[in-house]
Amino acid sequence: MAARHASVRALMDQANLDALLVYGAGRFASEVYWLTDWPGGREAYVLLQRAGDPVLLMQLYNHLSMARVLSAVKDVRWAGANTANGAVELLQERGLQSKRIGLVGSIPFQHYQRMREKLPKAEFLDLSGKLRMLRTIKSEAEIERIRFASKLTDDSMRALAEGLKPGIREHALPACLEPVYLKAGGYAGIHFMTSMPMREPHFPVPAQFQSSRRLEKGDCLITEISGAYWGYSG
Repeated sequence: MAARHASVRALMDQANLDALLVYGAGRFASEVYWLTDWPGGREAYVLLQRAGDPVLLMQLYNHLSMARVLSAVKDVRWAGANTANGAVELLQERGLQSKRIGLVGSIPFQHYQRMREKLPKAEFLDLSGKLRMLRTIKSEAEIERIRFASKLTDDSMRALAEGLKPGIREHALPACLEPVYLKAGGYAGIHFMTSMPMREPHFPVPAQFQSSRRLEKGDCLITEISGAYWGYSG
C-alpha cells in the first residue's frame, strides 16, 4: 500500500498537482479499494496530497467502524449527511481552495458543481485514465492474490461439475459454488450460468440470473465463473 501511494504521488508530481481526489461508489469501488484496502460501501472519496496523511471520507455512518478496521488509510471520516459538502469541507480544511486538484472516478454532477461553486479558484483536472494505466502494472502481492482467486475459481467450477444432476434447478446451482469461496475467505466475483438441451440450444451466453428450469439428461451448462479474494478475481 505504501508503494501504491508513492506511485500516485509520483503521478501527481508529473501532472504538477497539489492533491488528488479519488471517488468511488458501491461495495467494490475499485480505485478506493486499491488505495485503502477497504472494499467500499456507498460513495467515498480518498484525498491524497504530496505531503501529509491521506484521508478516507466515506458513507454510510454505520459502515464507519468497519472502514476503520480495514482501511490502510488511518484517517477515516464520515462524510456527513451530504457527501458533496463533506468533500468541500475537507478540501477547505487542507488549504486547497486555490490549488491544482486531480479528480479520479465517476464523480456525480452534483458533487462536482458544489466543488466548483465553493472553490472557484481551484483548478480541477481529470486524472482517471492515468491512474487506471498506473494500476495495470501488478505488484507481486497483487499477483499472489490473483493466483489465490484463480484457485478459488478452479475449485468452485470443480464443485459445480460434481454437483450437477438431473432434476436440480438452475437457480440452485450457485449453492454448489458459494461454499468454496466462503470457506476460503473469498467471495463470488460472478457466476453466470445457462442450461439448455445440447441438441436444442436457445440462449447465446451464460445468464446473469438463473431460471427455475430443471436440468435434464443431455443438457449443456454454459458458464462464466470468477472466484474473488480481497479485490482480485480469477
